[in-house]
Amino acid sequence: MSGTKYSDIQLEQERKARYEAMGRIERLWAEIGKYRAKIEDLLDGIPMGVAGAFPADIEHARDWLIKGHLSPNASQSVLPSHDLLPVFAWLARGNPIPTFVRKRDSTELNLIVNALQAHRDAGQACLHSLIEIKEVRRDARARELLTGIEQIEIEIRGNAATLNRWFPGTQDELLHHLESCRSQIEHGALVESARQLESLATTSQQRHDQARALQQQAEQRWYVFQSLREVCHEMGWGDVGKPALEDRNDPGSVLIYKTDTYASGIITFRLSLEGIQLLSPISSGGAVCHREFADVSERLKKFGVTTKFKSRQVPEDLPEDRARGEMDLPDEGLGQEMAR
Repeated sequence: MSGTKYSDIQLEQERKARYEAMGRIERLWAEIGKYRAKIEDLLDGIPMGVAGAFPADIEHARDWLIKGHLSPNASQSVLPSHDLLPVFAWLARGNPIPTFVRKRDSTELNLIVNALQAHRDAGQACLHSLIEIKEVRRDARARELLTGIEQIEIEIRGNAATLNRWFPGTQDELLHHLESCRSQIEHGALVESARQLESLATTSQQRHDQARALQQQAEQRWYVFQSLREVCHEMGWGDVGKPALEDRNDPGSVLIYKTDTYASGIITFRLSLEGIQLLSPISSGGAVCHREFADVSERLKKFGVTTKFKSRQVPEDLPEDRARGEMDLPDEGLGQEMAR
């Protein structure tokens, strides 16, 4: 008698456990269905440009909808029975509960319950992540990109004089692209705006570095010119006109400075950003001798300018120089090159 009663009790407990497990399965299945609907709506409502800025979150949400599986860690512990995986996957994808599931024993049903709970929790996490992207993280990313735009704009405007001097029109071009990038952010194209902003930052930095390097060379050249003119004055030579750029619209063109030795004619100094070239024509009265060129070099040393001279034949196509009151110069001439 006692054995039969025990068996009846066991059967009753099993029936109750199965009933409770099925109830939990049905409730979880309904909850998962609601999460599916909300996640689908959010994915449809998030602009492509915004979604592209958070690829991992978007892909995770899509996986949750399509594949109907748990995370790799959860699947091993929650569903150890391989033959139950298709059942869980079927339910997780929002399909109706099959009739044969009700014939499973309570142990198997509870395994399905545990798997569905984990899947429901994963869906809840996906939903919260998508809401955060739409309402919070999108704005945070946009603010981050806008901050980057402001930083680049400050650098461009702060170095406008140097930039415009060496690369005319570059400032306006960069600012135009920044405005385009800002407009893309306002329309939610975060991925494209981020890509464009990165390219602009690189271009801006390169242009500023190049402009600063050229400006430094120009300032060094001006210092060398001032030192050279002072030396010429010390030697009793006089200026011939004002020093001027060969192309006044190009700050990198050659700076031309002429000085009259009075005794031996006019010397023309051509100062580029890389060095100095000078031309000393030979006239009937003679030319500036090498000792005087050596004296120029020696006097320049006190200004920290080191020079050396090399003689060369003046090309026939160079323009002729005329000193005050001189007659036409003969074809023959002597050129001197001074390198810093």
